[in-house]
Amino acid sequence: MRVTGIGEILWDELPSGRVLGGAPFNVTAHLARLGHHTAYLTAVGDDQPGQAAVAEARARGIDTALIQVTRTAPTGTARVTAGASGATTFQIARPAAFENIRAGSATLRRIAEQQPDALACAPSPYQPAAAPPPCGSTGRPLRPRRPPSPSRTPSAPETGSSTILGSVYGLGILAKTKQSGAQGR
Repeated sequence: MRVTGIGEILWDELPSGRVLGGAPFNVTAHLARLGHHTAYLTAVGDDQPGQAAVAEARARGIDTALIQVTRTAPTGTARVTAGASGATTFQIARPAAFENIRAGSATLRRIAEQQPDALACAPSPYQPAAAPPPCGSTGRPLRPRRPPSPSRTPSAPETGSSTILGSVYGLGILAKTKQSGAQGR
């Protein structure tokens, strides 16, 4: 399966050290670890943490061609603490580079060229008002993708459209549905 993740990427600052995270990034990284082809659309700052984030994403097997570098904000960070009851809190530093993802026609064309079977993204409370709507918020199906290349022979006809299937930890998961009404691979 080919999956494109869209959303925040940030360094979680834990008492034990720094860990790369962000909900849609984590899902994308786990899918890559399971052997799926993954790509990720986000923005990092033009700084050392941004360079490290891109390098780590690449090392995890994620296609980083869609990761944008911005000079308008630093790479995101979140201070993670656990309270006496064990409840975890996140203090997100603002502004953060992932708030500046540019999703213009060139970026959308690059995503379409990758022909993802699914998108993993989250409605983000961190997006500015001018940002594009969060993943799946329009409620409209996506256009059917182009026929697969000969090297990717599907097990069923590639007709239908992409629709929201559900969510995992609050992430919208969109995947191709087949004409028969079965959910995508």
